[in-house]
Amino acid sequence: MSCLLRYRPKALGLLWILVVILVPIGFAFQSWEKPSQPPAAGELISLTPHPLEPSKILVASRNQIFEGMDNGPWLPLWKIHGTDCEIRRILSFKEIPGTIFVLTQDGAFQGDLRTKRWTEFYRGKSPKKNLILSFDILPEDPDHWFLGTSGGLFESDDGGKTWFSFSQFQREAIGLVRCTGGHLFAATPRHLFISEDLSYFRNIFSLEAWHLEELNTENEEAVNPLNTESSAVSVLDFDDIIRSNDEPPRLWLATRKGVFESRDDGKNWHPLARSGLRSTEIRHLVYSEDRRSLVAGTSKGIYLYEPQQKRWRELFSGLEQSDTLGLVIIRDKEETLLAVTKGGFFRYPLSAENIASLPTRLPSPDQMNLFRELVRAEPTVRELQDALIRYNNLAPGKIKRWHAESRLRSLIPTFSVSRDISNANNIDIDRGSTSDPDRFIIGPEDVDKDLSLDLRWDLGDFIFNSNQTSIDSREKLMVELRNDLLSEITRIYYERRRVQIEIVFCPAFSEREHLEKLIRMDELTAHLDGMTGGSMSERLEKIYRDQPKLEQLWTYQENADPNADLKHGPNAELQT
Repeated sequence: MSCLLRYRPKALGLLWILVVILVPIGFAFQSWEKPSQPPAAGELISLTPHPLEPSKILVASRNQIFEGMDNGPWLPLWKIHGTDCEIRRILSFKEIPGTIFVLTQDGAFQGDLRTKRWTEFYRGKSPKKNLILSFDILPEDPDHWFLGTSGGLFESDDGGKTWFSFSQFQREAIGLVRCTGGHLFAATPRHLFISEDLSYFRNIFSLEAWHLEELNTENEEAVNPLNTESSAVSVLDFDDIIRSNDEPPRLWLATRKGVFESRDDGKNWHPLARSGLRSTEIRHLVYSEDRRSLVAGTSKGIYLYEPQQKRWRELFSGLEQSDTLGLVIIRDKEETLLAVTKGGFFRYPLSAENIASLPTRLPSPDQMNLFRELVRAEPTVRELQDALIRYNNLAPGKIKRWHAESRLRSLIPTFSVSRDISNANNIDIDRGSTSDPDRFIIGPEDVDKDLSLDLRWDLGDFIFNSNQTSIDSREKLMVELRNDLLSEITRIYYERRRVQIEIVFCPAFSEREHLEKLIRMDELTAHLDGMTGGSMSERLEKIYRDQPKLEQLWTYQENADPNADLKHGPNAELQT
């Protein structure tokens, strides 16, 4: 049963709920806002800060670029001609004010925002070298550019007039190139390289060395890389590198297997916790100076990293689509997070007051007892995992049964029946004398009938059946699917538990915020139901029917003084 259906506020509270839903209240609750959208013919795919006006933003679709404010009118800036060429990404740099760089699948362009003049500054000699994957400039020398293509890494020291290729990456796809901290980083599909002299690159990181399914995300420092076999990796397995301004500085690497951190200029790396992430496919990574925290855009949502808790918190409220295509932070009076998803262009204020960690309050003894009863009554994660395996028919016994049945099949004989009928003419010759002609004598037809029965056992199949190789391949696919589903249901289960703890230990300051938390808990419950065939809701209905007092946990209690009886840190830990 839905938490919202059980939640019945006071009569006067109904009016207040309508008010806070229709009229957002200050900083009590923050969500994504969808301002006016650029008039693009297709979906938006990239965005970058305006290099001249901090209050403006540049947004691109696959064939057009728009200029505007995040809450104002949009003007078309440039349109690419030709059906075979599409924009992949747009970039701007504070070291080159007034210039925007456009990476396409058929060359690279630059535009001068002052003169509105657009020129092509790079075109390769082959289709592979025309597909632009990455681009960066040397901050100390803005005319020194680096460009990564699907056919190698190129360098220009005269502002894009002439280009030279790196012999070390003649045929490699360079999905990432980044100049930061006096070093040049370049990434091939499988490895990350670093160069101190802008000429020779050494390998410093490989995704193949990490078996992330076995990582303990609660203790990343204890993880050691494991040697694994080579595997095919897409050219965008490495997406970005971010360097902090701390002392000593830290490096963060965004990959398709999560975020990695280095505190010694890339010599050693360890993975950040993946707790809270619905997808480890980190497509975009930005750093908030005000929050001193990372924000990651993935294929399944946008997340803020909480270093103290070592977990990611999803910024989901108000976001129509979770598939992130672009992510930047701009600063006017305060930091604002801007995102492009398949649902359009969105903004999220990143002020510390808006998304600061919620203060905790030790619940009353009655509330604590109710919460402990609820934790004991709700199904455990093991029970839901078992329900998932049953519902999706992923039990290991299925494969064992197939193997046994394939062998037993050899004990059942193959049975065949054949019948053969043949007819033959019976003709003889009566040869007379020399004066008498020969005579042909026709006798009765010869009819031959044959009926055969064949029983055959192939007892060799009892030892090894050729069908087992096909079963083994199906077993591999089933094990991968089962592991993926078990990992996902475990993550959702504990994410739902964290929402429950937040409701009990971090009381909302408005009924709107309280309702949003209940909606989030219902959403996670629905995910669990979808993976288990409704097992979670069936169990919850029985729990609340037998123990209706547990509904008190989800009743909104007005907190007039946000600072009253607040406790932080370990004093508010839950003991269950």
